[in-house]
Amino acid sequence: MTQEKYEQIIQTYIERVTALRNQPLGLPDANTLETIAQELGMTEADLQRAEEVAKAGKLRGLGYAHHRRWNDAITELSQAVALKPTDVDMMYHLADAYKERWLVTQESRDRQEAMQLAKRCLELNPSHEPSFALLNTLDQPPLPVLRRYHPGTMKWFFGLVGFSILFLMVAGFVSMVFIRQSPQITEPTTVSPVEDSETPQPGEVAVPARLEAGDETGKISLQVRDSHYTTFGSNFYTLSADVKNTGKTEIHALKLKIELLDQQGNVLQTDFHDTVSDGDAPLRPGDEIGFERLIEKAARTQSVRVSIQTIKEKPAAQTYSPSQGLPIQWLSQRPSEVNIEVRERNSQFDNYSSGSAYHTVILEVKNTGQVAVKELKLQIQTLDADDRILSSEEYFWVSSSEPSLLPGKSRVKRFINSTTSGFRRYQVAIVNVD
Repeated sequence: MTQEKYEQIIQTYIERVTALRNQPLGLPDANTLETIAQELGMTEADLQRAEEVAKAGKLRGLGYAHHRRWNDAITELSQAVALKPTDVDMMYHLADAYKERWLVTQESRDRQEAMQLAKRCLELNPSHEPSFALLNTLDQPPLPVLRRYHPGTMKWFFGLVGFSILFLMVAGFVSMVFIRQSPQITEPTTVSPVEDSETPQPGEVAVPARLEAGDETGKISLQVRDSHYTTFGSNFYTLSADVKNTGKTEIHALKLKIELLDQQGNVLQTDFHDTVSDGDAPLRPGDEIGFERLIEKAARTQSVRVSIQTIKEKPAAQTYSPSQGLPIQWLSQRPSEVNIEVRERNSQFDNYSSGSAYHTVILEVKNTGQVAVKELKLQIQTLDADDRILSSEEYFWVSSSEPSLLPGKSRVKRFINSTTSGFRRYQVAIVNVD
């Protein structure tokens, strides 16, 4: 299957799923999605590739949202939701992006879209607290938007303001002179203490976060990088952390439960994060993975409790073959303090009778430099026997929506590239690093 044909199938799949999603109570279930895929002739590898595309779109969408680029965030998250319409987390972030854009533009369509998406989240998960909180926010009137005035009007306005300020300064000066020239005896006055404002000043409040000991104790460890909430806007809580497999099995799926607690230890909010999904590279013993989570309305949070909600494990090998080092090309100037090592953990080529061909690779990327890497984009190209390029894809190995890659640390990821039956080898290049 050519790349162009594959993209046409994916686009048709998105259109059919979106059409179902937009119908009243038309949220497609897993069986419906499987039927659509079969009708389009999609193989299991096609579906896995679609999931990878969805995850990449989600990462880009969260990155755009983090930098408040709502239009870009909505575009990326909309495609991700179309590919995985039963993913509550993706759908919620899309709803939140529409809500934030509505707060800026006050377009009623954005509010309606955010409300519909939040309600669909509750169809999938009736106890999804962030969706209830989002609906409550949408019920409140937005702050007024400043009007735009004609430049001539603005000049007149600022001229009037300037004249008023000058007048007050002159009047104040005259008053001071008059008071100095005419001293008066005044009775002492008592000034009442000013009470603290109910609205906190802009800033960040650090919050302790810990991994709760339970039945799964010893299987993972949590290294918290950042845990705080903001005292302005939507009071977002941010948890940035590294999860390490400290057990003796491979972790193939891991969902964490994140609880925001008040001063008495009562649960204010509960959130979940798919730290490792079925389509990700499994975490071997000793492997680490970083994640960052944003939770809205966290102003009363005093502490955070993290626990394992679900975990899927498989026996680990007694020994693993050493990963093979790969030559890498830098497509941009490499900073002197930055160095990256790329090693191959697994490479697999699948050629199907339907004409589809895929290359699956699991790579270890290690920061062997002197500074933390905040953003890293890799290019993976598949080549034929004559070194002609069959496919070329770019992936964020480290993005702005996840913790940076610290010196000496590695990150393992799996990617699937659509290619052709002529595949013989692949090559890796570094597009950019920050």
